[in-house]
Amino acid sequence: YNILVDNDFNIKLCDFGLCKFKADLNRGTMQFSGTPTYMAPELFQKKSYDEKVDVFAFGTLLWELVAREVPFDGLEPSDIKEKVLAEEHLKVPFSTNKKVATLIKDCRALKSSTRPDFE
Repeated sequence: YNILVDNDFNIKLCDFGLCKFKADLNRGTMQFSGTPTYMAPELFQKKSYDEKVDVFAFGTLLWELVAREVPFDGLEPSDIKEKVLAEEHLKVPFSTNKKVATLIKDCRALKSSTRPDFE
């Protein structure tokens, strides 16, 4: 995982060796690597991509935090790909705040153009 939490619950996001400059992202020609559980549809489809792949991964992380389980646990990468491309939604627990549930759904949208951004 790329999230570090210290004893005071301060959170740091990190990425060891997989960072790319935004200018490189705009070319959309680089190869990707990542954990299938958090991968956006455009990565599975080998399409060009931008920072919206991080928004998709963020939505998956939010789901993991509220559901308290690992998404697609035990599935093979090919099965995860199939579920993501079919836009199979991760079931958000009923007790989840509606705004958080909506944010998860919006971040995990199949079309990157409909996902929110971090700005």
